[in-house]
Amino acid sequence: MKTQIITKITDAGMIGTIDKYGIKTPGDLESNDLLMFDEASLLLDQHIRGFPKETAKYLCKALDTIGKNEVRKKLAYGELQYIPKCSIFLVSTPPNKIDTNLITEGLFPRLMCAYRHLTIKHTFLIREEIIKRMGLTREQIDKMEADISKNYEEVVSYLKKVKKHFKDEKLFTLTNEAIDEYHKINKELKVTLEKYPIDTQDLLDNFTTRFMLNFSRIAAHHAALNFTTNVSLDDMQYAEELLLPQWNSLLTLIDRLVDTKKMIDTVITRAIVEFLDKHGGETWSPDVIKHAMVKSGKSHETINKIIQRLVKEGVVVRVYEGKRMKMMLVKPAEDGQDGVVQPVKAQKSK
Repeated sequence: MKTQIITKITDAGMIGTIDKYGIKTPGDLESNDLLMFDEASLLLDQHIRGFPKETAKYLCKALDTIGKNEVRKKLAYGELQYIPKCSIFLVSTPPNKIDTNLITEGLFPRLMCAYRHLTIKHTFLIREEIIKRMGLTREQIDKMEADISKNYEEVVSYLKKVKKHFKDEKLFTLTNEAIDEYHKINKELKVTLEKYPIDTQDLLDNFTTRFMLNFSRIAAHHAALNFTTNVSLDDMQYAEELLLPQWNSLLTLIDRLVDTKKMIDTVITRAIVEFLDKHGGETWSPDVIKHAMVKSGKSHETINKIIQRLVKEGVVVRVYEGKRMKMMLVKPAEDGQDGVVQPVKAQKSK
């Protein structure tokens, strides 16, 4: 198993290059079985200087389902095209803030995340362990490394047997007891979400669906380790024991760090645009406002402020039909033509 520890992130090093002679140099995504990011904070805060946009984009692509995760990138001297098959492991200190798109569309939904708050006691014990290791002799260090290597080789050997046993088998089935447990987990996640302010529930709910898939995947992996494709109650409970503590700690982190104001704007904007699109691009303003209030839990005044911004940005327009006001969604321009509806200020018809 080829492993690469990433300490410095560059787009070329991660994705790959092609020189002027057409010679391709594979990037880390293509040429490794396991990528370990020793300090991944750079990937979690899009506002810091040097944020690797291309790397973040292709990491998300690589973490999609195998077969649907093809990386394609046009370069000056050719095109890169490959399907990454590497596992990705990231370690980071908590970022100062988290962008909402990282939660709904970026790295977070594609990873199994575990957050742990380190208390003074934890950091003290870590320093104690470091000091303890400073006193080890070369023989003691060599023995530790040999034990780790032996354990690693045993794990790899066992996983190779599992892979050989299943070959091309891809279908796993859940027993009735496992399905019941899956329903129970889904309800528990719902109860957990309802403990948070309504401002964050919509964002966290988007994240939940992918997280639920991880339960079935871990349970299936656990079944595979026992050389069976029947996912049992024990397999589901194993996944639950592993993932639920991570889920609860992660929600705490997200709720603390997410940009709540920006998130609220996003929820309301999405509700308005989707409602208008559902009604053919236009409908009565009071209906739009009522829908956005229900989706966001925010006041009439807050919704109106967002609508005013959308009007100013040319996303929607408001016009009167008699004494009633309609709201219209401005369609994107096509073939160099202006949008179907021109953004104008609301005004009464004569």
